[in-house]
Amino acid sequence: MRLSRDRTDTLFRIHVAQGGLRDITDLKKLGKYTYQLRRDGESHRAIVLSRSWDYWEYRLSNSAPAISLVICSKHDSCLPVSVLEVGSSGYTYGPRDLPLDHDKHAKRTRKTALVFLGALLCGDQQAFDALSRMHPSSQKRYRRRLNDLLSKKREGHQLYVPPALRAIS
Repeated sequence: MRLSRDRTDTLFRIHVAQGGLRDITDLKKLGKYTYQLRRDGESHRAIVLSRSWDYWEYRLSNSAPAISLVICSKHDSCLPVSVLEVGSSGYTYGPRDLPLDHDKHAKRTRKTALVFLGALLCGDQQAFDALSRMHPSSQKRYRRRLNDLLSKKREGHQLYVPPALRAIS
């Protein structure tokens, strides 16, 4: 189930308040959807997104390099940072971990394409090897999508990133 950012943020705060996420301490709100927190003794700057793919969609790898944790309702891509999925499982994924329900050998669909593109954007060599074995038209389509994500600024309203997340300190 995919929730809005507001609902994901509310669900995260409820889980923390009720003790469902005991390993999170020193929770401090930085902005509307951003937090400074400690998790298992490590300090994190976190952002709440509707789904993990939004990290790539909003180009947060470029605009907010200080993010070390994404809190989302649905983990549906591969990210270079840790992911806390609060929507269904409350499961924590490490950097570059694939969603639990992802099958690497499944037929490529819109759903699996997000995971594959995320792996490519993370620089996963297995994903690049798989890309090189694809039909030329599929390769071209994925490379075009990668170039769009890496080179263009997102059209429309830009996601606000607080200054605390823009620079690594």
